[in-house]
Amino acid sequence: MSSPSRKLIVRWGPYLAVSVAAAAFLWANRSDVPVATRILRHAHPGFMALGLVLVLVALINQTALHRAAQRATGLEPTIGELLRPIAAGGFLNLVIKSGAMAGMAPLLALATRRRRSRGRTIAGYLLVNVLGHLAFAAALCGSLIVLIVDGRFTRIDAIATGVFALTTAIQLLLVAAAVRSRTAIRRLYAIPRQLARAVRRSEDRVGAHSSFDAADELFDSVQLFRKRPRAVMPAVGYALAVEMIGMTQLWCVLRALRIHPPLSVPVVAYSISVLFTIVGFLPGGLGFVEAGLGAVLVSFGLTVPTAAAAIVLYRLLELWIPMLIGAAAAHSVSRTAWA
Repeated sequence: MSSPSRKLIVRWGPYLAVSVAAAAFLWANRSDVPVATRILRHAHPGFMALGLVLVLVALINQTALHRAAQRATGLEPTIGELLRPIAAGGFLNLVIKSGAMAGMAPLLALATRRRRSRGRTIAGYLLVNVLGHLAFAAALCGSLIVLIVDGRFTRIDAIATGVFALTTAIQLLLVAAAVRSRTAIRRLYAIPRQLARAVRRSEDRVGAHSSFDAADELFDSVQLFRKRPRAVMPAVGYALAVEMIGMTQLWCVLRALRIHPPLSVPVVAYSISVLFTIVGFLPGGLGFVEAGLGAVLVSFGLTVPTAAAAIVLYRLLELWIPMLIGAAAAHSVSRTAWA
């Protein structure tokens, strides 16, 4: 098989597999499609409007979270100047599986334009990622307890939880090592450059030494968190609000479909959907979120057509609208960068 053909298979194969699985699912449940469509047409407009408002609230809260994290490092950005880079970064994180690192690029571009410390900007971004994982872990723990007590905890849930726990533990260990050791953070910071040199089969000792300056700047910025732990507290509050907004969005979707669920339903369903977003190997958790969320909703007593309608509405609010907003912001940010 030629190299171009192999690359096409590797790139588009997973999407094709998900598309085939989705088509098979729709065919198997084709008798429920008209019912799901009818349910969507009769969705409550007030709760749908509230769900749309929460899309904007989520973006503003995410921007406030990054601002609080950067302020904890000593930077003083405004909400207005961060709004577009955060939306653009969210878009990059949705379409690129990079452990949420792709979203750092617009913030680094902003830091360069404003002549701010790249090390402090990176430290603030890493703080957001760590707090986000911890806040979600807290929500997930409560949801898993509900699933286990109710007997709804499946083997797939266990595998996904194990993957999330492993990746979170690795991330926390790396951050802990970087916080405690200047040498460790230099080594971590040099890995991308070393890989690039290995690919090019060339030596770039000047670049290696200059990377130490950036690594040292990041290390010194991270130390600010240890010296001023109270400065991190506002960011903690915004990180917890991210989870609350997501759960409320799913609650609005269920209420829009004339469902009056107990609080445990949106809490558990939201946590499982985010879990499969994280562990799924496709951008945005495509396929994985739909399967996990649908299984949870059906286990709580929703019919398949109602669960399908809920998934469509929730993914519209949680994925597709933010992706469109982020794509527009990414285009705007890229034009500003080249202006």
